Amino acid sequence: MHKIEIPEGQAREIAQKLSLFLDYSHKSAWYADFKNEKNHYIIFKDKIFLIGRQDRQGFEEAKAYGISLGIPEYQVDFPKNM
Repeated sequence: MHKIEIPEGQAREIAQKLSLFLDYSHKSAWYADFKNEKNHYIIFKDKIFLIGRQDRQGFEEAKAYGISLGIPEYQVDFPKNM
């Protein structure tokens, strides 16, 4: 795991750039994520979720999407990150 600091005003742009570099050529897909006190970006190659940190439904949608790409369920257990 790598930790970086992203200025809030650049978060969407960084998320879009990250999505371009995620590799789907392996058995399952990859994702990246970052968060602050209010929001959590969950980034897939072809979809970006911007979820409020208390939005359980948003996390469930991101989780279901990740599982649909072949990511194991235990790797997309986002709500515990709240």
